Amino acid sequence: MKPAFILENSIRLDLLFQTHRNHPALIASNVTRSFGEVNEILCAVLDNLHDAGVRKGHSVAVHGTNSELHLYLFLASWMMDFLYIPLDFKAPLSALLSDTPVDFLLADYQTQSNEKYIVLHPGRILIACHEADVHSPVFSDQGHNTPCPAIPFDQEAGVIFTSGSTAKPRGIVHTVGNYVYSALGTNEFIGLDASDRWLLSLPLFHVGGVLIWVRTLLAGCACILPESLQNLEISIRQHHPSVLSLVPAQLIRLIENDEMIPILKNMKTIMLGGAPSPGWLIDKSLNLGLPVMPTYGCTESCAQITGVAKDSARTAYATAGRILPYRNIRIDNDGAVRIGGKTLFKRYLHEPDANPLDSGGFFKTADSGTIDEQGNLVIFGRMDGIFISGGENISPQEIENALLTLDGIITAMIVPVPHHEYGLTPWAFVETSASFDEKSIIDRLRKKLPGYKLPKRIIHLTPDDRRGKMKYSREELTYLACLFSDGKPQTHLHYEQAGPPEAPVIVFLHGFMGKAQSWKIIMDVLAGSFRCIAFDLPGHGLSLFRTNDRLKKLQNVEDTARLILEDLERLGIQHFALYGYSMGGRLAQHIAIAAPDRVKHLILESASFGIADLQERFERLKKDKQLFSSIKTPDDFRTFLSKWYKMPLFGTLPGTAQLQMLIEDKINHPAEEFQQALNLLSVGAHNYLADELATCRIPVHYFCGEKDEAYRQAALRIRSYLPAITVKIFQNASHNISIQYPQEIARAIYEILI
Repeated sequence: MKPAFILENSIRLDLLFQTHRNHPALIASNVTRSFGEVNEILCAVLDNLHDAGVRKGHSVAVHGTNSELHLYLFLASWMMDFLYIPLDFKAPLSALLSDTPVDFLLADYQTQSNEKYIVLHPGRILIACHEADVHSPVFSDQGHNTPCPAIPFDQEAGVIFTSGSTAKPRGIVHTVGNYVYSALGTNEFIGLDASDRWLLSLPLFHVGGVLIWVRTLLAGCACILPESLQNLEISIRQHHPSVLSLVPAQLIRLIENDEMIPILKNMKTIMLGGAPSPGWLIDKSLNLGLPVMPTYGCTESCAQITGVAKDSARTAYATAGRILPYRNIRIDNDGAVRIGGKTLFKRYLHEPDANPLDSGGFFKTADSGTIDEQGNLVIFGRMDGIFISGGENISPQEIENALLTLDGIITAMIVPVPHHEYGLTPWAFVETSASFDEKSIIDRLRKKLPGYKLPKRIIHLTPDDRRGKMKYSREELTYLACLFSDGKPQTHLHYEQAGPPEAPVIVFLHGFMGKAQSWKIIMDVLAGSFRCIAFDLPGHGLSLFRTNDRLKKLQNVEDTARLILEDLERLGIQHFALYGYSMGGRLAQHIAIAAPDRVKHLILESASFGIADLQERFERLKKDKQLFSSIKTPDDFRTFLSKWYKMPLFGTLPGTAQLQMLIEDKINHPAEEFQQALNLLSVGAHNYLADELATCRIPVHYFCGEKDEAYRQAALRIRSYLPAITVKIFQNASHNISIQYPQEIARAIYEILI
């Protein structure tokens, strides 16, 4: 039920302050202000802004760190109908206002008025409560209401800048209604009430920061304004908030201190947003008993769109959660996420006549994803070049453009490089017409970009680095940056590779009891034309459960598919062909379903599409979980392997050199690792995949052996789901064609991809 101060199409701030007048509204420094006191200061701010010449239709910008002034200016914009523009205090002012129409500027440092805008000193606008001469309060303490018109929801209220695919930060104009409905939906979702205290832990030039203030106002609870965002630990210890909004990097720093864990556990909610939350961070937080809530949102949607509800199943925490009230989501055929509802922004600041919405009133985001069976949003990644570093959107093109304005820079390319705390950080490659000086370039760039957008390293390029091509390869430069940063890109799974970094990528996934080195012959043949990557799957090769905490947290084959996609991101690989044999082929199908926009070709060798019958699937999983139960000694394992390769599907192996090689290759591997891998990746542990695979619109190719009757029939049956599938039958081959005939497999791959 909506509070009385929220009407059908408007809000009454006077009634809001009356309703909550004695409740604490704002905790700042060593003072706690009630809603009544906030009202009095707001009235003084309104008078002072009016005396300074601010009128309806003006735009008022503020450039400075989080402060009370931001909060009162935000509400004043509702009351006076001017456009409130909080600016990134970490960015140079000249770059922010180069083409942004501003009538008044408030800054917490000395600057001069000019022909573009009038500078107002914060001390002239914000007067302490006991100094204020209040002429027209929003409400009177004696209970006599002063005329205070309802503020219409369609009134434009504020502008938040966001980096988008245009590379230039875009001004997003929100209405009063956007803010109100965004706050109402979040409050309903987490159960915010007057007893809560929410720490304002995000910058107020981000929509997520502004919304903390709006949510607490509507709920009648306290907003805690810390003295600095640099040390949240101190503020949390001092004020004991019940709700926190954090980006993953902030939570990582907090949980590094064991003393913070009991404090965090006692909170109602810890909202995580602004950047994808690493799986290990979610797992660790849940294991510690922290009330984390992964979310998804964007500036265009006025912050949060989805969230993982409290007490959800653990698997839900690998998603972005359910859709909140007053929001809508639609998924396009290509996986693009479209958002709608009452929180959706009104227009772009610099493009007043452009219509950013489709005919149904939805906005197409730059993200791809899907809605799972439980109604949770699953985000696959960005469809543009934007990446997120410590909660901040980083546009490579924006940084490249800034570099190209510097004398002597003739080529600039920005790539994302993995970072433990921030997720990704920008690195630059530049070609210069004069001598190269990394420090000089960084120093000059500081005048154009905020610190978090500055490249962590700038590496010099020469024309020879193009390898005879017209352009540099972004994927190759990403790979090189990873090498410079850590010696080798850090992945969760061990991998082998061959071929030049700039070449098209093929990813190989081995079968049960295989390993990355199984692909060596094929990779060596293809290395002249392709960059080949082969992973040791969990429990295989050097990717052992017992030595890798991340692998221990995997719950199912879907988790494993996401892990491989994450590792490919770390390697700077966005698009690739995918080859999977047997168990690796089933895993490859899950990867294609999870990220159809990234997989260019799917090649399956002797791979099942799953088991359709539920009972049969259950029996298979039960059997697989007992497969290694009788193995106690190395001799037991050798006997097991001998029997394994006598199965009919390996009919062409007996008597070959490959058979003995396969047995000797596995005999020293821990059998319990294979068992744990089978528990995770058994054909009985996932659904029949043909229906889902058919919706991906990826070219699918199937290789099977002439003597492998079961899988030859499976290839024929799948045509009813995938009529465009190409099937190649290898003569005198059984199940593992790539082991027996690697040269022929390499040739077949080459023919498909070239």
